[in-house]
Amino acid sequence: MLKDAFCHSSNFFDLSSDKKSKYIYPTLENKGGFGYVPAEHEHFNHDKPVDIKEAFDISPGVDQSRWPSEEDVPGFHRSMKSLIDQMTTLAHRLYYLVGIGLDLPDPNHLSRASFKGDGMLFRILNYPKVDHLSMLKPGQVRCTGHTDYGFLTILYQDDCGGLEVMNREGEYVEAIPLKGTALVNVGDFLSMCTGEKLKSTMHQVLISEENFGRRRQSIVMFCDPDGDFALEPLCGNLEGLQPLTFNQWRNKRYAQTYR
Repeated sequence: MLKDAFCHSSNFFDLSSDKKSKYIYPTLENKGGFGYVPAEHEHFNHDKPVDIKEAFDISPGVDQSRWPSEEDVPGFHRSMKSLIDQMTTLAHRLYYLVGIGLDLPDPNHLSRASFKGDGMLFRILNYPKVDHLSMLKPGQVRCTGHTDYGFLTILYQDDCGGLEVMNREGEYVEAIPLKGTALVNVGDFLSMCTGEKLKSTMHQVLISEENFGRRRQSIVMFCDPDGDFALEPLCGNLEGLQPLTFNQWRNKRYAQTYR
């Protein structure tokens, strides 16, 4: 199933720019929705050049009329829908394990906070190949360092390396691709709800000379609470944090990323 999804992801990103542009969000201000995000559009660090990546987002909470057509990418809808269902099931299993690990009275609390599913976001990513350093602007990387917004992130990556995650000592370490495995990151909202007992994972994607001439692909599920879920102390306290819903937090982060 995963191999099939990567194949269909590749087929979509191999389309011409004109064909991909048919599936761009109706307006680029419609963040976190459903459709194509062109290359060099997202910007996590405004002191550095824009990221070298393109994406296609699939969110259950918005209009889903922009699936790539069967004519453009045969089997895309079926393949992605199957993987979304599987990753959603995995997300709720992880929520349960987190609940046990935090010794919550109800281990299913995070699942209940995501019951409607309107915070979930499935994303396929393509990092176009870079043949040599002269193609890059000074300081430009495939994806600048950032944390994710919500509860958890499940990520599958191909065998082209470059992903790095920050450890507790504040040092980036390589997240070496291991076939058939998923990488799970903690997001900001879960970090805040736990008083940073679970700390959100800073991560970035670099490109080394050994990966020149190779594209990189990843498939991600942002496992986030429902939009109206309000920040609450699961353990520790919320001292110094303003009360807000996940939608309010996510919109704040979108404004920083897409300005």
